[in-house]
Amino acid sequence: MKRRQALKLTGSGIVTGTVMTAGCLGGGGESANGLTTLDYMMTDGEVDIPIFLSQGDAWEEHGINLEPELNSYDRLSRALYSDGELDISNINLAIFNDMYAAGEDVVIFGGNELETNGVWTRPDSDIDSPADFDEDTRVGVPFWDSGTTNFARGTLMEAYDIDIREDTDSTSAPPPVLWELLTEQEDLDAIVNFTLFAFKGLANPDLVERIFAPEEWFEEEFGLPPFVTQFAARREWLEQPENAQTALNFMRGWDLANERFSNNLDEYMNQYGRFAGLESDAEIDVVRDKYAEGKITMPSEEWDEDYINNQIAALEMLENNGLIEEAPPREQGITHAELVELAEE
Repeated sequence: MKRRQALKLTGSGIVTGTVMTAGCLGGGGESANGLTTLDYMMTDGEVDIPIFLSQGDAWEEHGINLEPELNSYDRLSRALYSDGELDISNINLAIFNDMYAAGEDVVIFGGNELETNGVWTRPDSDIDSPADFDEDTRVGVPFWDSGTTNFARGTLMEAYDIDIREDTDSTSAPPPVLWELLTEQEDLDAIVNFTLFAFKGLANPDLVERIFAPEEWFEEEFGLPPFVTQFAARREWLEQPENAQTALNFMRGWDLANERFSNNLDEYMNQYGRFAGLESDAEIDVVRDKYAEGKITMPSEEWDEDYINNQIAALEMLENNGLIEEAPPREQGITHAELVELAEE
């Protein structure tokens, strides 16, 4: 790990796997060595953390001095607002929708992390699918307004005509509590949980069984896999040619970083996997396999009209089921080809 990255980690307070920072980030600018300095936030449990911590040289080769920092979700969720701290960030569907609803003109310009999710029960459960849910089924979710909960809730409404908030004995709790309530205390019959716990579930088939995979259902229905997070920037910043070039260089660094990471999966996952919240060798193996299968992200040039429409379709599904007020329009995304044109290369 580079010294500046180690300082960002060790200089922050690490509590139960989450790194909280007290400092202030700048949006970026010219660094002393002629590279463009770009600040970037990550939150606990993001599976791409090992890439950002291990592959700084990939961005440097494309003119970017990337400064990744582990941070709180609350701070990340406001980082791209007009008064925010970042020029480029990853955002999930919930943050994207919240910013649009708040009147912030933020555009998505690349795919970050593909969705991995699930509805989980215990292996000995008599619940075979969500179709078995009724008003007495005890279902837990991680915060009702989270992107994970809304996406899973929307797909369940479409696939099974079940609203887990209205049609079951549902409750909301932090992700680690949900896991414990299902697997140890057995106070819940089924849970929806964040991505990190989806990997945990796949790595522990003796503890949990996945009875529904929202991302697989969505891909079957809409033709493309959904992204849980995408790269985004404020339109007014991105439409300046020099900034569009910075965003393009960032994406080229992202591609190179993924290529190098995939070529040395064992080394990097063993060294950096714990920073993503992966606690066991089995969990690291699950994520390693997904990297190897190309199910974590995709090359940036594949981010086209179809993928943007796919992300908007996910939000329109939530709008149609009354889970959000209004989905952002197609104009809130630009393709990789359009990003190249903005950079005026």
